[in-house]
Amino acid sequence: MDDDEDDYYGESYFQDVCEMALLALGGQRLLEDAVDVAAGHVDEHFPWDGYGDEPAPRVAAYIAVLRERVVIARAALPARRPGDPPDQPWSCI
Repeated sequence: MDDDEDDYYGESYFQDVCEMALLALGGQRLLEDAVDVAAGHVDEHFPWDGYGDEPAPRVAAYIAVLRERVVIARAALPARRPGDPPDQPWSCI
């Protein structure tokens, strides 16, 4: 979909937030895995011929899968202890 300057918190923003979180939690490998899973999901459940704007339900599903991967990655982190520095990946997102 096209980025609207009027829609700062649109789908591009949320996709960027999820991608940054994935990078912080697991690096490039986790991000690439999440992108592959999300792309496979939308290709299977929301086919698109590539013409015109990408359908909103497809974009929303893609972002939802990325977000789900963030939740899974955060759940796999060790529990945060009192006194942990705030620059740990689980505290920045």
